[in-house]
Amino acid sequence: MKDSSLKLTLREMRAFLSLPKTLVGLAAVSLLLGLIGPFQTFEHLRIGPRVVFWNITTIFTFIAGSFAMTFVDHLFSGGNTRKLVRVLIGWIVSGVLVSIVVFVINYFAFGTEIFADGDMIELFGYCFVIALAVVLLVNYYAKGDTTDTPPSPPKILNRINVTLRAPLVSRSVSDHYVEVTTTKGKELVLIRLSDAIGECEGLIGLQIHRSHWIVIDQIASVGKSNGKTVVTMTSKDVFPISRTYIEQAKTLGII
Repeated sequence: MKDSSLKLTLREMRAFLSLPKTLVGLAAVSLLLGLIGPFQTFEHLRIGPRVVFWNITTIFTFIAGSFAMTFVDHLFSGGNTRKLVRVLIGWIVSGVLVSIVVFVINYFAFGTEIFADGDMIELFGYCFVIALAVVLLVNYYAKGDTTDTPPSPPKILNRINVTLRAPLVSRSVSDHYVEVTTTKGKELVLIRLSDAIGECEGLIGLQIHRSHWIVIDQIASVGKSNGKTVVTMTSKDVFPISRTYIEQAKTLGII
C-alpha cells in the first residue's frame, strides 16, 4: 500500500510553506492588499485591522488552495488521469475550500452584514478566481523547481557500476560492506555506513536504524510489523525504524 495522499500532501506543504520565496510572496501580497483595501474593506476597516484582516485572508486562502491542489494531484497521480484534468479538478476543489475559508473569515469580521447586499454569488466568484491564481502559482513553483540546474550526483554513485547509477533509494550495512540500492539495482561497496552517508550531499535522507539509511522521497509506505514501525521503499525493501530515530522520523513527517 502506498503512503497516503494526505501524508504526502502534508509533507510537501510543510516544505513549500517554508520556502523563502513563498513567505516573501505571502507577506508582500498581504501588505499590498492591506494598504489598498479592496472589496470595500478600505471603507469598513482602519489601516491596522485592515492589514490584519488581509494577512489572515491571504495566508489561509493560500494554504487552503495549495493544499487542495496538491492533495488532488497526489490522489489522482497513480492512475491515468492527465495533468490538465488533475489541475481542473484541483481548481474546483480549491475554489470550494477557499470559498469556505473566505466565508468564515468574513463572517467573524463583519457578521451577517456580508449577506445584506446579496453579494454572496459574486464573493464566491472571486474565490474561484483566487483559487485559480493559487493553482497556477503552485504549478509554476513546482515547474520552476524542476527546471533549476540539477544538483551534482552524490559521490557514492561513483563507487558502483555505471549501469546501476540512478536515484538512490537506501544504504544498508552488510558485514564490512554497505549495500547501495538505487532504482536500477544493488551493489556492495567496501565503505563504512557513516562515510557512505557523508557522500550523499544534496539528498534528503534519514538514518532510521544503525544499519539503514534511506532517501525520504523513495519511501513507498509506512506501517507496522510485529509491533515495530517499518518503511517500505520503492525498491520493495522493508526496513525497521528503531526507537532512537522515531522522533526524527516524526519531525520529518514520515510517520
